[in-house]
Amino acid sequence: MRRFVHGLLAALILIGSVSAKTYTNKTFLMPRSHNMNLAMEYTTWHKQMALIDDDKFGGTVQATAFYEDSNNKKELGQYFGVCNYDNGSSTDDFISVVPQWDPIPHPKHIAAPFVLHTPNFATIASGLTLSDKLTWRPSRESYGVRLDYHQKLDKVLKGLFFKVSAPIVHAKTSMGYTSSCCNTSCATTCETSCSTGCDTTSRAYCNKQALEVSGALTGAEKSLADYLSGCVTNDDATAKQAALCRMKIHNGNSETGIADIDLMLGYNFCYKPTKHVGVNIGLTIPTGNTPNSEHVWEAVVGNGGHWALGAGLDAAFQIWKDKDKSLDILMAFNYRYLFSSTELRTVGFNWPAGLVNGGYNVNWAGRPAMYGHYWLGAKLGSTTTTPMANFLTQNVKVTPGSHFDGIVQFAFNYDNWTFDLGYNLFAKEKEDVDLKCNSCEDACSTACDTGCSDACCPVITWEDNTYAVAKNTWDTSGAFAAANAYLATADWINRTDLCTDPCTNPSVVTHKIYGGFGYAFKDWDYPLILGLGGSYEFATDNDCLEAWSLWAKVGLTF
Repeated sequence: MRRFVHGLLAALILIGSVSAKTYTNKTFLMPRSHNMNLAMEYTTWHKQMALIDDDKFGGTVQATAFYEDSNNKKELGQYFGVCNYDNGSSTDDFISVVPQWDPIPHPKHIAAPFVLHTPNFATIASGLTLSDKLTWRPSRESYGVRLDYHQKLDKVLKGLFFKVSAPIVHAKTSMGYTSSCCNTSCATTCETSCSTGCDTTSRAYCNKQALEVSGALTGAEKSLADYLSGCVTNDDATAKQAALCRMKIHNGNSETGIADIDLMLGYNFCYKPTKHVGVNIGLTIPTGNTPNSEHVWEAVVGNGGHWALGAGLDAAFQIWKDKDKSLDILMAFNYRYLFSSTELRTVGFNWPAGLVNGGYNVNWAGRPAMYGHYWLGAKLGSTTTTPMANFLTQNVKVTPGSHFDGIVQFAFNYDNWTFDLGYNLFAKEKEDVDLKCNSCEDACSTACDTGCSDACCPVITWEDNTYAVAKNTWDTSGAFAAANAYLATADWINRTDLCTDPCTNPSVVTHKIYGGFGYAFKDWDYPLILGLGGSYEFATDNDCLEAWSLWAKVGLTF
């Protein structure tokens, strides 16, 4: 109970937050659930929910078709980008790779030998030609049908009611990445399509790495986008490399499902035709998909698989009336506390302090590794280089905590018409994300049981002195040991080096302006309503979606 009250107070404190902050170094973002949307629910339909008619059964239902699209691509690019310690701590909304390290400062994040394993790199006269920059412009669009049902229970107790909501949603996310690879350093390997821009849709990526050294790499030429898409492997005995199978980039990842079911039981202690005041308790049943970090910025329907419990307030007052015209003011506030559940998320790691003696990139020591999940690493005793994301994707305990959704709305009524204009505040507290205990209790996740190779399975028990970024000169025909770790020192990434901040959602506050109009066929035995509406949601920080939406609804009262 104490935790519940603490969460409610935290949500209310967030209401006063107006300062903007830019987040970066993030591997996960959980948008606002489609279920918590009082603005879409209440336009036009609020008149039917408040209708008192003892001759009717007391039920009213509505179906709302909607479309929503985000509008803060650059800001989200910085969220999934990095703080570049080697370039004045700039906030980069891109990932950049160079053939080999240049002396700092420079704007690059990864050198080619650490995404394409080449143990005989030193013998290659021309070196690696991979040099590319992928810019992030993430977005999400969604559409579907929201179903709401409200049932008066006056025959049981005057003022008692029950309500259920269930949005059916198709959500599509995209990293919106583009390649900026045409430059003098790679002109000889740049494809013709690069002269007019890279066509990432048809995978005509430019700036291919083109090694012609026997035994170094086999198969077709590959690009940075190929590697980040999980399309680079190598079976060569001296340069074995596993594919990236977590945190893969994409320009289209979708999910369809029911975005949770919300149940509510309420009581109007003030219950009159011109005004009502009620309280309610609510339960959210998770029915959407649970994140698994196979892709960065994965599509999620619902709240990520968390049960929720909460309470709310609903009130409306007629503040003016003249014949067939009237003006109402409405207020509704819903609070939900989302309980903990296990999710697969990609944690980060702080670069081992031993790096201060390494020469280049001394600024990284003790800080989160820039795009560390995309560096090639290895496990003690293994004979294959593996992207660190495959190891760093962990079963974590996620507690989303408090979510608040509130509206203040004016409704002008003229005959059978209703015109609504309102403000919606949404707020949620910062998540609590903890690594699961070192035990076998979780076993391998269901994502691994559906065909993933062992390299893709999450590391259930993180063993110290076992995982490290692999030195690019390591010959994989020999087992990985301390001498093969980056800088040829025992720079193991131990449990104390892991950090959950990259996969933790910060606190969120958004402000939405919305409006709508509708018509009710009041004289019918079973009144029908038709309505249209729209909204724009403003993001105070870059940790959530700034989005616009449109909707059309039809409802029936019986």
